[in-house]
Formats: sequence, C-alpha cells, structure tokens
Amino acid sequence: MTWSRRPGPSAGPGRGSGRYPWLGRLLLLSALLACAACAARKDYNRAAEDDTIEAYERFLGKHPGKKDYSARARSRLEELSFRKAAERESFAVYAAFVQRFPYGKFAKAAELRAEDLHARELGLNFYRQLPEDYARQVSPRELPYRILVKSSEPEGANSEHLERNWYEELVRRDLLVPMNPRQAYTVRSDLTLYLRESVIRLCRNPLKQIEAEVWAGNSRVKDYRLVADRADKFLLYEIFRDRELYDARLGIPAEEKKKTEERFLRLRRRLPLPGALALEYELRLGGEGNDRDQQLTLAYASFLKDLKLFRDLVVYPRGQPPARPYPYRLFFRVDPDTHSPSVRLHWDRPDPAYIWTSWNSKWVLQDQEYFFRRMTLDLLDRCPPPPPVRKIAR
Repeated sequence: MTWSRRPGPSAGPGRGSGRYPWLGRLLLLSALLACAACAARKDYNRAAEDDTIEAYERFLGKHPGKKDYSARARSRLEELSFRKAAERESFAVYAAFVQRFPYGKFAKAAELRAEDLHARELGLNFYRQLPEDYARQVSPRELPYRILVKSSEPEGANSEHLERNWYEELVRRDLLVPMNPRQAYTVRSDLTLYLRESVIRLCRNPLKQIEAEVWAGNSRVKDYRLVADRADKFLLYEIFRDRELYDARLGIPAEEKKKTEERFLRLRRRLPLPGALALEYELRLGGEGNDRDQQLTLAYASFLKDLKLFRDLVVYPRGQPPARPYPYRLFFRVDPDTHSPSVRLHWDRPDPAYIWTSWNSKWVLQDQEYFFRRMTLDLLDRCPPPPPVRKIAR
C-alpha cells in the first residue's frame, strides 16, 4: 500500500485559496480600495489646489461615490457657483443655481435674488413684507373717494368672487368709500379699479400676481403690476401712496376754493337773511358708513345753527318738529348708499336738482370748512328763497 501526501491548506502558490478562498479575494479588494482611496485623495488635493468649478466638477465626475471627498467637493463647488452667480447677477444664472443645488446652504439666498431679478425683468413690484410706512399710508383717514372695483376678466363666478371679496375687504377696513359692484347707484364712482388676479412663479414658489388699472372718470390714471403673498394689501399701499396723483384729478382746485371763500365772506356780511326756514335732518342707526353719515349730518346742522343763515331758522332732527309750523321746509339727509349729502323739497321722493352728487360724507368731513360753506352757497342757489317773516301787528 502506497501512501500519498495530500497538499495542506498552506500548500501551493495561492496560499489561503484552498480552505479559505474568500480570504484571498478580501485581501485583493482591500488592496484595490486602498489604491482607489489614494487616487481619490490625490485627485481631490489636485482639485483643491486649482479651486475652480471645473476642477471640482472633474473630481465629482471621476469619484462620485467617495463620501468624504465628494461631500467636501460638492460643498466647495456650491460655494464657488454661488459666488459666480453673484458676479453675473442675472435671473437665469440664479435660477440655474437653484435647480442644481435645490437644498444647499445658498439655495434660499439664490432663490430670493432670482425672484427679485425676474420681477424686475417683468416690470413687477415684488413685496415680501409690509413697508415701514404701510400703516401711515393705508389709513382710513386718507383717500376719501368713492371706488368701484371691477374684474377685468369675463363675467362669471370667478369674476363675481373677486369683486365681492374686494368690496367686503374695503368695507371691513373702512378704506376709501367702496361701492358695491352688484348694486346700481345714482352717482358714478370717483375711482374705478379694473383688476385681474393670477398665479406666477418667479422662481420656485407660486405667488399671487395682480394687474390693475385705475380710472378717474373717463381717464386712465395709472397701471399697477405687482406680486406678493397678499397682493391686495400691497396694491392698496401703492394706490394710497399715490394720493397726490388722484388728488390732482379729483381734489378741489385751489382757485375754486378761493372763489367759494370770497362768495361766502360776501354772504356772511348780509346775514341773517330775511325769511323763515325749517330744515329737518335725518339720523339713521346701523349700516355701512353710517357713523360718518351721522357725524356729517350733526356737524352741518350745528354749522347752520351757528351761522344764523335766516332771521327765523330752525334746524331739528326728523320726528322732533318745532312748536309752530313753518310755511317753508327743507329736508336734509345723507344717502345711505352713495353717502352723499342732499337737500330735498320732499322726504318721499328725491329732487335731482338739490342732490349734491359730487361729494360723499368722508370727503366732506376731511375738509369741513370748505365743503360746509360750499354746501350752504349751493343751498341758497338751488332752493327757492323762503317767504319773508310776517310781522305780528301790535
């Protein structure tokens, strides 16, 4: 019997490849990884020495999976790319940067700059926060004009919704003198605002866009185009900020005020006028704008009493007539819809010749001295003279 020796696990050239074949492969893989890490380190060091966008891009193209080196390379690449975008300062460059690094540390700053530049390119005023003078500009004490907000879109549910929302917002905030777009009025608005609302993306986020035209009578005064989260608030801000523009169209000219003052001074020298007159005024409770209407009514009644317009003049609220009847009476009220002061010959029907349609209570109260004098002169111009006071025989 011949015994032969079998090779053991350490025999042969591939030591370890017999009983433990995986050990050789592991050692080979470790050697390859070490070489790859060495190559990645060398390539990264070379890219860092160049410190350019192109160098880091080449490195990442060659070593996309090297966590440590690739993370550092991407961070530096983003920084250099943002610096380059800031140098070029254009919407297209910033937008491309945001698209490439949507979650990077410079993404938000790049997005903000992209929005600003895109808005400028499109001719839009872009607001992110309220201006410091917002509360001072958008004040119920300013802009006393009647305004009608109309959608420039075709008639439909969206159009009605837009108009209703604007009307309710103006009423809620007591701004201007809003006119209901779904109601017919005997007077026309001082300002008509035609607007269109849409959604726009200046970069990534959807924002509301408003395009508006403001008309005074038959004249187009100004166009507004703006973008913001609450674009309606900022449109009001721009309109209120342009008050001088609208005052120039709708305000009372200085020459007209001067003539009124001169006429009133001549009238005052002749007071009290002969005749007897009872002026009955109406006070109402509740309703939109009623506080101003009531304030105007009481203020003008007090003005006439102090003025002593006629030798025999009584001014009283409706329902509290004087002790004796007056042969000549006029009726004063502020219309609850138009907020216009008016003098009538009858309570139950309007007399167009006596309605002061050019003004509203808010406008009058802002300049009482002029308007009360003007209203008094118009009262004498439009109404028949009262009969003379009868002398009682003794």
